Amino acid sequence: MNPSSLLWVWTPLFAGLFSGRDSRPDLTIPVVLYDPSNVEQILLSFRDVYANEGRRSITIFDIAHFPDDSSWCYVTDAVNRSGLNPLRGLGTVTRKPFIDLSYLYRVPAGETGREVLALGARYHDMDLAASMPAAGRPLCSHLHDAAILAHAEGLTVTGILVAESNVSRFDFSLFI
Repeated sequence: MNPSSLLWVWTPLFAGLFSGRDSRPDLTIPVVLYDPSNVEQILLSFRDVYANEGRRSITIFDIAHFPDDSSWCYVTDAVNRSGLNPLRGLGTVTRKPFIDLSYLYRVPAGETGREVLALGARYHDMDLAASMPAAGRPLCSHLHDAAILAHAEGLTVTGILVAESNVSRFDFSLFI
């Protein structure tokens, strides 16, 4: 894939953990930071991307707790357990009143992905996480919110979860 065609979105937790890394990915790839406290702004940013570049793919990175020894995975679907809808209150901003999430995530051909539980800001509440029936699914924070907003603006989303313990040695070259 041509790095000039890439756009990465990092959730706050991913960006925070990544900031301690010794090595950086190819910084010619634009990185958008998802700010859950300003969803209208990120929605409009995604709209600008679509207006300037059309229906393009973006990759959203988030951290996760895995129930096994996985170091990362593609996301195929997410169960929103955050208690919030990222589109709530944005009816005057979004293009459509209903967003079909049936095919929200794209997994590259030949790859497999996993269904995850999206906890939003409650991600670090391990008592809550332990009480949820995860059925072997990874737990993540804001990936699903960012994906819904990007999808609402016509972008194709690839979701990647990285284990918290693996962020420091995560190999971005796999996605360039």
